Amino acid sequence: MLLPLAMSGASVAVPAIGDDLESAGSAASWVVTGYFLAASSLMLVTGSLGDNLGRRRTYRLGVVIYVLGGAIAAFAPTISILLVGRVLSGMGAAAVMAGGAATAAAAFNGPARSRMFAAIGTAAAIGLAAGPVVSGGLVEALGWRGAFMAFALAGLVVFGGSFALPESHGDESVRIDWIGAALVVAGLCSFMLAIAGAPSRGWANPITLGAGMLALVSFALLRFHVRKVPSPIIDFSLLRDPNFLGWLIALATVSFGYAGLLAHLPSYLQSVFAYSPSQSGLMLLTPVVPMVLLPMLVGQLSTKVPARLMIGPALFAIAAGNAWLGFAVSLDSSASDLILPLVLIGLGLGTATGIVDAQAMNHAEPEKHGQAAGLINTVRGASTTLIMALFGSAIVGLIGLNTGDPQLAGRLATGADIGGDTVLAGAISFGWTFVQWGLAVVCAMGAIMVMLLLRRPERSGYKSVSEWSEVK
Repeated sequence: MLLPLAMSGASVAVPAIGDDLESAGSAASWVVTGYFLAASSLMLVTGSLGDNLGRRRTYRLGVVIYVLGGAIAAFAPTISILLVGRVLSGMGAAAVMAGGAATAAAAFNGPARSRMFAAIGTAAAIGLAAGPVVSGGLVEALGWRGAFMAFALAGLVVFGGSFALPESHGDESVRIDWIGAALVVAGLCSFMLAIAGAPSRGWANPITLGAGMLALVSFALLRFHVRKVPSPIIDFSLLRDPNFLGWLIALATVSFGYAGLLAHLPSYLQSVFAYSPSQSGLMLLTPVVPMVLLPMLVGQLSTKVPARLMIGPALFAIAAGNAWLGFAVSLDSSASDLILPLVLIGLGLGTATGIVDAQAMNHAEPEKHGQAAGLINTVRGASTTLIMALFGSAIVGLIGLNTGDPQLAGRLATGADIGGDTVLAGAISFGWTFVQWGLAVVCAMGAIMVMLLLRRPERSGYKSVSEWSEVK
């Protein structure tokens, strides 16, 4: 519960951080994006590390790094040191998620394991829902530094509880694909650096172009590398199944439809509607509540209704909600006009969340379930990080077109107090409108691709080792 609580809540503190440390634009947005990037980049590495060194040991190491990162963020004198702390927290979160899930999976079998993962999913959803509210209250009561320290202290409690966990190992004879891991990290980090920094530096800037080229080279080398090692960090052969690929695209579409809002909507509410951090957090509960309530119901319904018939409408609901939100953020609207489109997005998210992961795993051969799970988590983390960076960059760029001042655009995009200035509010709404419409188009295209891919004949979908063996 703690990790999603910290993930969704950090965005509420971005405006206060920007004012206190005199930073705005892409630098301030990386308070959230850097955490996600570190966590998603290292998920595969920490999973392999747990199999070799011990899952409880990896989990506890992750908690220590998470606490250290939170303490550094709490006492950071500059935005650069704050970002170092946030990246460290993300690195620790990757080890906690990978090591914790593997430890729990090794401790339970059969139906008990299913109930255990359902409990973990419910706890994560509660943390995601409560994050903005809890963080908003902490920021108002203790300041943003106190909020980061509170999460670090909570991490110490988790560390104490880790002594009760059993230790477990995987196949220790399988070596960690360190080269592949380095290429994944280098590719993701350099790509995000290029995207996030382009509006302020320019698309033709040498740093932007260099980072983009490094990303292309890293991913090209990764594609070549995985053919040469027996246990690669990513198994690309899974992508040859159109059904598995379809569910991965559905997963990415879900992330695109909401992750940008999660990171940046509080800044919009605080600038345009003069919301407090806690009020912004309450508004973010609007789409999250369906995400908590629907997955269990949809999961049960999927035993009677084909999941591919439910995912299309769910993704189109996310697209429609984003398009509607594009109209709702106009200068003549009020904060209450955002509620219904956010609810529509939440309904689509809740439906998709209940079926995407399970269906993707059902389309992987049993002996590749570990690789499939790693790829699923990587796609989820990478797409979330990507849209958060793109969303922030697009907002800053569009506001800059309206104001003609890139520095002012950066401050406006990260929740600067505009004192009720209708001209500045109009510039912010202009940027949000076009970004939301762009997201709607992307989500609709994703929905169409998913529906086309899931119409292809089944090539796998074996739910047990015995079933797979019988077919072979």
